[in-house]
Amino acid sequence: MAHLQDLWEVVSNVQDLIELRSKTPEDLIATTAKIVTEYALTNVLMKLGALSREEQDNLLKSTVIYCCDDLDYCNLDNAMLSGDVGCMELLLLLIHLETSGHATSTNKDPFSQTSTQPLCLVWALELVLPQFVV
Repeated sequence: MAHLQDLWEVVSNVQDLIELRSKTPEDLIATTAKIVTEYALTNVLMKLGALSREEQDNLLKSTVIYCCDDLDYCNLDNAMLSGDVGCMELLLLLIHLETSGHATSTNKDPFSQTSTQPLCLVWALELVLPQFVV
């Protein structure tokens, strides 16, 4: 959680999180969108994976992986606190599928481009989302 708090300070250009109270709701939404799109999407990992080894930023990769995982667990925690069983089932499935493709017996690199994560997420969404479409 502390890492996400640091991202809020960096992205919103504040010295302390208390300063966020003076921001408008629109500014906070824009900051949230920027954090998610630049630091918490698997698309960012895929773009970084497409770069050559020399161009890749491993610290940024680690940050993105951490943020993706942390947001999943924050959502799961909120679902458990509110008793939203359907959301818990979806999140547990996604968390399982996100972690199932890494560090296989033939590939020990957790940052490998051969991860099945994006494909697994598509399958999970195809299985689960039709239930929620009205």
